[in-house]
Amino acid sequence: MKKKLISTVVAAAMTASMVTGCVITPIVETASTTEGTVFDVSSIRAQDDFFGYCNAEYLLNSELDAYSGTAGAFDEVNRIVDEQLAGIIRDIANGDRSTYLPGSNEQLIYDLYWQSYDYTTGGVDSSETISSVLLGNIDRINSCSSYDDLFDVMKDVTLECGSPLLFETKITYSADDPTQNLFYVFPETLRMHGDFADVSMGLNEAEHIRNNIRDCLYYSGVDYEEADSRAMDLTYLLIDLSANTNCDISDYVNSFANLRIMSEEEIEAALTNMSIENIYSVFGISDNPSGTLALCDVDQLVYLDSLMTDENLRAIKDLVIYEYMGVYKMILPDDMGGSYTLYSDDTGAIEVITNYLDIELGEEYAEHYMDPEVVEDVTSIAEDIVDEYINMVNSTDWMEDETKEAIVMKLNNIAFFIGAGEPHEIDPDDALLIGDNIFETLTNIQGRSWRDKLHSITVPAERNGFLTMPPQMANAIYNPSINTVNISLAIMNGQVYSPDRSYAANLGAIGVVIGHEISHAFDSTGMNFDYQGRYSPDWICEDDREDFALLSQEFIDYYSEFVVMDVYHVNGEQTLGENLADASAVQCVLNIVTDDDGRREIFESYARICASVTTDTNAIMALETDEHSPERVRVNAVVAMFDCFYELYDVQEGDLMYIAPEDRVSRW
Repeated sequence: MKKKLISTVVAAAMTASMVTGCVITPIVETASTTEGTVFDVSSIRAQDDFFGYCNAEYLLNSELDAYSGTAGAFDEVNRIVDEQLAGIIRDIANGDRSTYLPGSNEQLIYDLYWQSYDYTTGGVDSSETISSVLLGNIDRINSCSSYDDLFDVMKDVTLECGSPLLFETKITYSADDPTQNLFYVFPETLRMHGDFADVSMGLNEAEHIRNNIRDCLYYSGVDYEEADSRAMDLTYLLIDLSANTNCDISDYVNSFANLRIMSEEEIEAALTNMSIENIYSVFGISDNPSGTLALCDVDQLVYLDSLMTDENLRAIKDLVIYEYMGVYKMILPDDMGGSYTLYSDDTGAIEVITNYLDIELGEEYAEHYMDPEVVEDVTSIAEDIVDEYINMVNSTDWMEDETKEAIVMKLNNIAFFIGAGEPHEIDPDDALLIGDNIFETLTNIQGRSWRDKLHSITVPAERNGFLTMPPQMANAIYNPSINTVNISLAIMNGQVYSPDRSYAANLGAIGVVIGHEISHAFDSTGMNFDYQGRYSPDWICEDDREDFALLSQEFIDYYSEFVVMDVYHVNGEQTLGENLADASAVQCVLNIVTDDDGRREIFESYARICASVTTDTNAIMALETDEHSPERVRVNAVVAMFDCFYELYDVQEGDLMYIAPEDRVSRW
């Protein structure tokens, strides 16, 4: 379901303002709030609002997605990809199954599609089977009389459902040695439930979690009043736990900010109630070949250990039940608190395939849509951008020669993964993943995924950026742990890339995306990793780190002067890394193309990939949580940094886009 943009929504998004000095001036206003009101797009001048100048007409003819509440260039890319994926799934589902090899992508997609279709359209009722299996495991959890018993049950459940409970657990490259994978451990509660100690979030968030826990316990068979009482006890425990941490939420996002890689012996010495065997049970293993764990919040893990007393056993069991049922929320029926919905078409089946067979679907997507010439062209653009970054680094006057050499080495060692990787080898045994019902099938698939991750602990880590995300995810990622950039196949659609556009136009779009990701190698987080991906903050000398901190503060101050909806200031500190990346990328591509027409194409292509409109509520929430600046600011704040912008668009003092030369900032 979608709804047409109305003028009040557009006005909210189109009246973001720029602050110069103490003046806050709206860019565009609407005279009416009736549906169908049309702005005079021609009244928007590049000199006053470059974002609106490039995007107003496009956004006024867009539709807000009813689910996300947004519309824009990347929403359009996602729509294109969603349609492509749905077409692939339907073609396979309507094909001749007898021609599909056992364990092949086609066989798995075909079988899961029809199994999901029957379930999501009400043709087959698997709720009794689902309830039986889930309630059976919940009974096992409830019957545990000790923590050792509970951890034994969690080991079985993890291997079955493919999702460790109690801790957030990630298997990824070691910060000390990127050739080895390690378990990273985050206490699950901090990630899921937020910082309850923060009064500004406080009771509303806690009450929301309490209600979810209560409903979950009730659906598992607990009397409503007892479920309500136990949910309250668990919520208080979570509040207590969240208050005992050695980092705040913003640091917690950076898993390396408080990281400690500890041996089994060190962990055993730090804990009183849990053993290392207990922790391994959560992972579904008996031993760990590396003998070490990466702990991202040691203080909270120690405090969680202290809470594991006989008095709290009931609450800890309830937490495990709550998280266990959450794993299956997508397919649980209403009477078990799930979000499973009956459809009249194959929407539900496509959602299941997209979520559970992402590897198989990604390989089919690549086979259908990956063009070697496009990959070659984008790769060539990436190489041009790296060359220009090297020029910019060498021309920088605030870094020592030793630092420049180190950064150039890191640039030369960035590995690009563009498009999609090679398909996996078909294993006929994978045909057995399809069970007798959808619940059994999805459990098998999730269990396989976790077992594959466990296997990665036993072998050398692969420097493969394609493992970061599937090709059908419209995104681009820099991974500091292995110094790689992944530009997905899906992102090379819509406004972001077209083989029919000029080099300059693509440079201002996909080129800026690439340059943005490269810049993350040298932002406030990436600066802590050397060219091999090792976490080593001292690889850059202290004097240059101090100079970088001063430059960062200039960016923080610059962006903090921008507001949206005439009231809300951008958080320059929260958005620092992304702002540095935007500015760095645009500076880089402008250096590559020096003629006026080409630079106009760059500026306008960049503005168009940032095209986005959203609701007031979303915009305000994003200011509090998003590490990116609002899209209007991402455009106007960046282009106003460059002298050539003023020359190309005749921006003069008094124009709203004008920023005095002494107030402009530069990344390099």
